[in-house]
Amino acid sequence: MAGTLILVVGPSGVGKDTLLDGARQLLDGDSRFHFLRRDITRPGSAGGEDHNPVSEQAFALNLEAGRYPLHWGAHHLRYGLPVAELAGLERGQTVIANGSRSVLAEARARFERLAIVSITANEELLRGRLQARGREDGADIESRIARARAFEVTGEDVFTIRNDGAIKEGVALFVEVLAQIDGSVFGQRPKAITLKPRRGAYLVCRSNGEVLFVRTKSYDLPGGGLEDGESPIEALHREVLEETGFEIIDTPVHLCDASVYSRSDDGQAWQKLKRFFEADVKAKSAPTEPDHTPVWIRPIEIWDELAPDVRFALSALDRRAP
Repeated sequence: MAGTLILVVGPSGVGKDTLLDGARQLLDGDSRFHFLRRDITRPGSAGGEDHNPVSEQAFALNLEAGRYPLHWGAHHLRYGLPVAELAGLERGQTVIANGSRSVLAEARARFERLAIVSITANEELLRGRLQARGREDGADIESRIARARAFEVTGEDVFTIRNDGAIKEGVALFVEVLAQIDGSVFGQRPKAITLKPRRGAYLVCRSNGEVLFVRTKSYDLPGGGLEDGESPIEALHREVLEETGFEIIDTPVHLCDASVYSRSDDGQAWQKLKRFFEADVKAKSAPTEPDHTPVWIRPIEIWDELAPDVRFALSALDRRAP
């Protein structure tokens, strides 16, 4: 199944690199997404995005060899999306690339599944950001502002984010849009301006046809949100032990990822970035989480009571089975 290429476009100074970096950190290791590194004829020491610096000669040779399915020039530089970085599309991955508004028509014709995330901001904010980064003189800044006015990004495949607020708000909106485009989203979107993203790790453990669930008001897979400085694996070990009293006895295997819209009891709206793992467990102690009861049961017996994202993870486990 072909994956989706997401081109992130917008004028210089609008904050594309900042949003891409923030989303990359939140989605680190998420199997749905690959953040592409562009080839640019700009030294690696020039600052800005994490790119592959190439010479003008090397770029020309790569272009002649067909290594750039999409490329363009701007501001005395050349940019290319390497074919090797797009390989995830063939595996059904969503590939995210910093793009250009000048090649959208070509991209629409070339790629089977394309989405465009257009980042915008008001003109004075753009000018201030360009001045703050110190890479251009006054004439170059005004040239980039003029270029911003020249391109209007429209179409049914366009998702627009106005990046005028705090960085964390822009990143949260960007991550939400990526999940919407990818389609691995469950639950109804709460009515909130910005959903806070929260990473979590969850266990799928099956033994003799039964799966380990945690029974509270409903059945759920053991796991929960990451604490500050915690990795998904560390969170998984901690949460499973707290909720079930079982400890994980082997190396967890990554199954799949999903996003879930939810609202907590205090009214906070969340976009939970849930990562599911497979591993075996053994009993160690009693659960320390109140009102959490570990239950081994065949999923078919409670299938109608399970949340869609839990069904999604169980189906991923079935696909892995020999």
